Amino acid sequence: MNKIYQHHFFPYLLISLLVIAIYGQTIFYDFSSHDDVELLVEKARFLKDPANILKAFATDVVWGNRGIYYRPALTLSFMADTLIGGTRPFIFHLGNILIHLLACCLLYLFLKTMKTEKTAALVAALLFAIHPVLIQAVAWIPGRNDSLLTVFVLLSTLCFLNYRRGGRILWGLLHILSFSLALLTKETAVLLPVLLIFYLFLQWDKSEKVFDKKFFLSIVGWVTAVGAYLLLRASALSESSGMTNARMNTVRESLVGFLSYIGKIFFPINLSGDPIPADLPVAYGIAGLAFLLALIFYLKVKNKKLFLFGIFWFLLFLAPTFLGNTTYANFAEHRLYLPLAGFAVSLLQLDPDKLKRMPVPVVGIIMILIFIFFAGINLSYSRSFRSGLAHWKKTTEVSPHSYVAHTILGRSYANLGKADLAEKEFIIAFGLNPEHYTAYNDLCLLYLNKGEYQKAEKLALDLLDKYPGNAGMRNTLGLVYLNAGRPDLAESEFLKAVELGLDKAEGADNLGYLYLKKGDWVKAERYLLQAHQISPDDSKNLYHLSFLYYSIGDRERALEYYHTAVRNGLKEDPRVLEMLGGGR
Repeated sequence: MNKIYQHHFFPYLLISLLVIAIYGQTIFYDFSSHDDVELLVEKARFLKDPANILKAFATDVVWGNRGIYYRPALTLSFMADTLIGGTRPFIFHLGNILIHLLACCLLYLFLKTMKTEKTAALVAALLFAIHPVLIQAVAWIPGRNDSLLTVFVLLSTLCFLNYRRGGRILWGLLHILSFSLALLTKETAVLLPVLLIFYLFLQWDKSEKVFDKKFFLSIVGWVTAVGAYLLLRASALSESSGMTNARMNTVRESLVGFLSYIGKIFFPINLSGDPIPADLPVAYGIAGLAFLLALIFYLKVKNKKLFLFGIFWFLLFLAPTFLGNTTYANFAEHRLYLPLAGFAVSLLQLDPDKLKRMPVPVVGIIMILIFIFFAGINLSYSRSFRSGLAHWKKTTEVSPHSYVAHTILGRSYANLGKADLAEKEFIIAFGLNPEHYTAYNDLCLLYLNKGEYQKAEKLALDLLDKYPGNAGMRNTLGLVYLNAGRPDLAESEFLKAVELGLDKAEGADNLGYLYLKKGDWVKAERYLLQAHQISPDDSKNLYHLSFLYYSIGDRERALEYYHTAVRNGLKEDPRVLEMLGGGR
């Protein structure tokens, strides 16, 4: 048994077994309806086609060329999963586990490279592997963005250290390659050279040259990698990329967010899928800071330089979180993944001599209790990601002031046919944020599906009285009128929706469908093709085009569009196929 423990691969085996034991249950989870459906299911046709590999470098990961998240490495990881296992949640959850496992093993190797004692490095890596604050990065499929980033940052840093310590130029090249992959995973990676320069400054010795040939070659590599990344990003995203309602966090919000992260590191008991300042208790953060200061005071710091390096790592990679979010302040836990690696470096610089003087059973019992505590929370909380309904129910419990969480929970109820529960959540959502028109829109659609046209009309008109230029609500009001048998009013609203939202396919498709029902083939073709140009993979639009061309006697084009609609997710109907002349 002792030989097994001393084997070079034993720590990696132990890390792997622990990760699988804790996160193995997640491979049986469904999608959480938290961006994963949009990223994976709705983009399935793109992801499963190997011909789109290069296109991944020419689009935003979420919104095509109109977004702000240029992360092709993330898209490629999703493509790899899709090519292997299709769009089943299983394959994506398995991918997340493997990436997390790799990150934990690399962290162990990195800590050893930082001259950490083997047992201490292993314990730190094991705690990192099961720390509850990182659940979102593993159990939530899009959360792999931060675990994948950590893999490339750790790889790049290890290669850099090997290069600096006398390694061949190959290590320098591998460092730049890993850095480039990190940039293509998440823009936060642009800060890595700052971290490495800070490390060199801390390790600077008058008897040793820091600004030598290797340093300047590294600078050339960093500038080249960042320059190439910026060129790729600029060519992929349009000039108007970004969200018009983006905002900066306030100082108070950032302070609350920072304290919440500190609190969750030591007391991970207030975890949420949408942690917003209004629902983040700062008491845990204050207690966490007090505990950290007490540890430092009691144990003392044995290596001040590496301690500062770890703290700088933690703060540097966490800093972008405090600068701002897209629409509202949100301090998601998956963003703590990479900073936590630096935090581990700092804690390992505390002198353990006083702990060694304590009775061995006491230290052992404390560590066992911490592992049991972390594992218990992990196994319990990760179950909230097993489905969209479970995820958003838990999120609204922990973050009751999140209008986003209430809106999506309402959609989950609506999809399950629980209209009363859905209505309640939508009302709570726009009660929390009266400007959140999405909740109004969803409630309108709910009333529409229930046949309560007057309620839907009143709600839509109330919102449009405040925001007459809202294209989405114009489109929804048009649907209300169309289903209520008032086609002239529907036409008027759809026309306004198309005029206000020229980049929105839905309004044009609905207008084209209205003309299709009226028998106005020319106008129907005009607007249906306009919608198709904006969203060429929309199965509903393709279905409408199929019936347009069937109606005007073009059976060949009708079949072509119908088959394309089926390939894009439309359920094939043998009767429709036979009617179009394509039955076997």
